[in-house]
Amino acid sequence: MSLRYVNAFAPELPYTLREQVLDYSRSVEAASHDISKEAEIELTDELLDQLVLIAAVRKLHAICSSSYWLLYNSTKLLGNEVTGVRVGGTTFSRESAHFNQLSTLLGDLETVLRDQGLSIEVIRQPYPEILTFLANERR
Repeated sequence: MSLRYVNAFAPELPYTLREQVLDYSRSVEAASHDISKEAEIELTDELLDQLVLIAAVRKLHAICSSSYWLLYNSTKLLGNEVTGVRVGGTTFSRESAHFNQLSTLLGDLETVLRDQGLSIEVIRQPYPEILTFLANERR
């Protein structure tokens, strides 16, 4: 049941990204009772669903953010004479469609978080603190 919210958007992700997000979400679900015990909060089905959703968004943001900043910093450090970084058969640059998609996705994720009363800072907290935040928001 706790993948209910994650399953609403995960099928739209590319396979490898989807699998990473789902695996991470399942690991947080498996640790949820320990998390609730540490937070001293009774874990309801709804809190569990929300916690696992935040874990999925956290993982998705981490993957996209690290890719974005790796590309951005690599091209910035290499200077103006280097237009991009070649990985396999693809060249990545700050003008490429991949970079623009990552930038848009990060912006969209942050907008969704803000619309839900969350922030990147909140989802980066330890899970017991996130669970406490979620429980307090429901009161």
